[in-house]
Amino acid sequence: MASASSGAAAFSRLVDRTRVPDPTLQRHAVAAFFRHLLTLPPPLPAAAHDGISSLLASPHAAVAAYACASLARLAVSRTDLLAPDEALPFLIASLSASPSPRLASCLVKAVAALVSCVLRSGPAGSRFPPHNHPFVQALASGADGARAELSRQAARMVAEGVDGVVGFLRPFVMFAVVRKGDAAFARDLIGALAAAAAAAGKSDAAVPVLKLLGESLLHFGRGDGEEGRLWLSSVECLVDAYVILLRKLAHAQRFFDYQNICFRCKRTLGYAIFLKFLVFSVLFLAFSVRWSLNLSNWLD
Repeated sequence: MASASSGAAAFSRLVDRTRVPDPTLQRHAVAAFFRHLLTLPPPLPAAAHDGISSLLASPHAAVAAYACASLARLAVSRTDLLAPDEALPFLIASLSASPSPRLASCLVKAVAALVSCVLRSGPAGSRFPPHNHPFVQALASGADGARAELSRQAARMVAEGVDGVVGFLRPFVMFAVVRKGDAAFARDLIGALAAAAAAAGKSDAAVPVLKLLGESLLHFGRGDGEEGRLWLSSVECLVDAYVILLRKLAHAQRFFDYQNICFRCKRTLGYAIFLKFLVFSVLFLAFSVRWSLNLSNWLD
């Protein structure tokens, strides 16, 4: 009991040092706090958890931002002290507290770093169920600055080919497109992911991402005229990504099961005409789906 009390007092003193009004001294104090954590036997005590929460909730921006980055480094490098999936709730709770846009961006970056670490250790679906998905929770927090950073981090994960990224992103993308009043973010997210998939080094990894985005379009664009316009813009982004991908595949002569058919079409129509034919075919399919959805809504 006495040991627990003395430990709590030590954490309290370390947290108090971060309250000095100098950003440089504040960063040194935060670093001292996390260095102290490294000297403890696993797992971290409850007093350490309370101290981490206090630092992330600090009114000083430098303290909260540095604590956020330090927490991510700790969880990635010392999983015995604090596993990444145990560190995520600290960051999500801070996002829910309406931080500044700059701090929200830092928190989302830390969340994405921890997610990437977790994805390397096992399947995404078992670690991040839809009801406890960190990107969904971060978006639902409504924190200013979180949405733009979520889009950037999701695109980064696709571009880097993080293992299990499609399974991880599926609940997040679907939540974004069905979320009311945020169609502009859904369009930006689809555009960013499509561009990242098209630019990815491996074409094999790009196809599942584009397929996911195509599925998400079936649930997007059911609102007013503005949402319909954003839906069409999303379709254009997806078509552009497919065209870029097909050019890469044609250059590498890798058309998988459709290789012979595509080469015959190219010989007959010419490469440029073939691409235009593909684009119009995809657009026709997209408009057909859109018209069917509108007709279904009207009949209902």
